[in-house]
Amino acid sequence: ALFCRAMNRRPRPLATLGGAMMIFALTTPSELGRPAFLLSVLATLAILTMPRAKSRAWKALEVSWQLSYRTTIATAPAILLYFRTIPLSGLVSNLVLVPMASVGLIPLALLQGALGLLGAGELTAPLLEHAVAAFTLAAKAFASLGLDLTPPPITVAQLVAVSLGAVIALGSLAWRKKLAVLAVLLLVWAGDEARLRLLPRFDDHLRVTVLDVGQGSAAVVELPRRAGVIVADAGPDKPDAGARVLVPFLEARRIGAIDLFLASHAHPDHVGGLGSLHEAIPIRELWAPREGEGSF
Repeated sequence: ALFCRAMNRRPRPLATLGGAMMIFALTTPSELGRPAFLLSVLATLAILTMPRAKSRAWKALEVSWQLSYRTTIATAPAILLYFRTIPLSGLVSNLVLVPMASVGLIPLALLQGALGLLGAGELTAPLLEHAVAAFTLAAKAFASLGLDLTPPPITVAQLVAVSLGAVIALGSLAWRKKLAVLAVLLLVWAGDEARLRLLPRFDDHLRVTVLDVGQGSAAVVELPRRAGVIVADAGPDKPDAGARVLVPFLEARRIGAIDLFLASHAHPDHVGGLGSLHEAIPIRELWAPREGEGSF
């Protein structure tokens, strides 16, 4: 885009985005499969297709709000796929963080890069460092609010993708029709949530799920009619399988407590995730090898 400006030509946003993706595909194809790359492309696409602000008096606020909700909607399906949760605090935090980055952080970073090429990077390095620290601190403050959507199973993730896609596709409809569409989608969503919470109480089958935690093991046993939940092992602590795999799965199954945790032995790849698991979900009883038999 900057090259087009330098050549006194107006860049076409979508063509520029497509060209950037082609350059990545040709030079570093491994980047295409990374969550960060996909999220960046989806967010950029949402911004490039954003309609112009209608209000003159509140233009800055309207643009910030559009940036926030459009990028949240566009990235929601991918965030659900990769991280099993949607940080709802992002809707509010973007109103603060996007202007911070646009007005302060990005210009400072560009200035730092330019001065660095001239050998004078130390002039703005402290200022950029403080700006990055302030931005990170603000992001952590919003993240600590804990306003996250409970991780849904794949069926609801697909429903969310369709719902959010419908909201964007129906952008030109009158607000009453939009509300009607949203009401139907919320009704279907509520019905699926009720199914998740009620059906296990009437299911006569024993359900055993062996989770992929890489090195080590972790399994969840759900007794018939949700009479109890047993978890055997919790995977490794690096990466933390408790927080990364077990907790999202249990929350997606709407399991609020573990009746029995079984530790096969005390190796880190089998009990490393136990700490974060216990912090998130209560464990009523724990069975483990005696001291000396498993060094537990």
